[in-house]
Amino acid sequence: MAVNGRKRLLQLVTRFGVLLLTRCPFWFCFSQLMLYAERAEAKRKPDIAVPYLYIDLAVAVLCASFMSFGVKRRWFALGAALQLAISTYVGHVGGHVYYGDWLKVRMYSRIIAVIGAFLVLASGAGEIYRQKPRSRSLQSTGQVFLGIYLICVMVNSVKLCPMLAAVALCALICLGMVVQGYPTKPENPGNDASPEEMAKYLTALRHYINLVTRQRYGKRDSPADSLLSDLLTGDFENYNSRSRFDDSSYNW
Repeated sequence: MAVNGRKRLLQLVTRFGVLLLTRCPFWFCFSQLMLYAERAEAKRKPDIAVPYLYIDLAVAVLCASFMSFGVKRRWFALGAALQLAISTYVGHVGGHVYYGDWLKVRMYSRIIAVIGAFLVLASGAGEIYRQKPRSRSLQSTGQVFLGIYLICVMVNSVKLCPMLAAVALCALICLGMVVQGYPTKPENPGNDASPEEMAKYLTALRHYINLVTRQRYGKRDSPADSLLSDLLTGDFENYNSRSRFDDSSYNW
């Protein structure tokens, strides 16, 4: 019961995080529109030129819509990360608005954290039913970006709030250990278990075996799709395209 409760809690936290992350571009677009409306009243230009600003908002809304509905979530999460990175770079080199150095550190560190979260989402981490293997390169890159943000928070909070700095340091240490490659293996209820408990255990064990074999061997649809995924998000060293039937160590 404790294992099932912990598993349900982790699934609930994961789904809540995915819910917030997939709706994040909507909030970005709304906040940008409100900010630029205030600047327009003061006759100040936005960070991005007006024709490109509309394109940037349209791409953000498109990626957020597809991520919210779960359609090609990995691809559109990667697109949202690229869109946010490009828009931030264009706004930085545009020179229309001048920020202080400390404000730039706070803004860009948070943007890097959001980009890292999108990269982790694009890697396939947290998916319950995974059809393709998880991209470890995207996940590790996203964790590095999140670590950069935690370092900035820790440095900022050393003098203001030592407790917050300690929490950020603990989160930075645990960042590389939170996402594991395999789900939790169900526990055997024993020989004295009832038929209903044994049936639940066998169902959970079958689900566990399916998830582990999918993460280990993967699934490819077509050679073209495989080549495109290898060029963009694939791991050339760790990826294994063998079938489970070719592995002599697999126990049936």
